[in-house]
Parts: sequence; structure tokens; C-alpha cells
Amino acid sequence: MIEINRIMIKETAVEDCKSLRTDSTVVETDIHYPTNNELTWDCIKTSHRLLKKLEESGCLKKVRNNQKQAKKNRFQINNTKKEDKRKELFDNQLKLLRNSINQAEDGGNWRQALRETSRTG
Repeated sequence: MIEINRIMIKETAVEDCKSLRTDSTVVETDIHYPTNNELTWDCIKTSHRLLKKLEESGCLKKVRNNQKQAKKNRFQINNTKKEDKRKELFDNQLKLLRNSINQAEDGGNWRQALRETSRTG
């Protein structure tokens, strides 16, 4: 590929290789900080997305969706003032994450199916 580019530059003389033009677009977006709660929530969302792919590929029969409860827990953890209550809610959040992981592990040949589904889309 590099050799083809060199030949094109020599033959067409369009590029002098002394200047470079680029284009970019900037988009404003909200950023959430990587707290334990946010990282756990991201893992639950991602694991559910992957579980749905495994279900669609036929490796899992039925996927239990823990996202609704996890989302409620996430907001409660963020808004709870008492540390002991927040710890209890976070422990529940970790249980939901573990449930999602256990579903994937119960899928039998899930590793191979995960590789195949990640290649296709």
C-alpha cells in the first residue's frame, strides 16, 4: 500500500508531500466521571448488550434483563447521602452485575459465539 502511494505521488505530481490538509468536526457531549458506580453501570449495560447478541445467535435461551433495576440503583447511589445506605445499594448493583456475568457463563459455548458476534457487528 505504501509503495502504491509512492508511485501515485511520483506519477501524478498532485502531492508535493510538503503540506497536509485535514478536516475535523467537534461535537459537544456530556462526560460522566469514572466513579465505581458509573463503571459498574457501564459494565451492566455492555454485558446486557452482549447477552442479547448471544441470545440472538442461539447460544442462550432466555436473557434476564437487569438494566431497569440497575439504572434505579445507579440513581439512588448517586443521590444517597448516608454512606451505609449507599454501600448497601452498591452491593446490590454488584449482585446485578454478577448475575449478568453468570448468565453469559451458563451459555455453554459462549466464548466462541462471542467471538463470532463481535466479528459480525
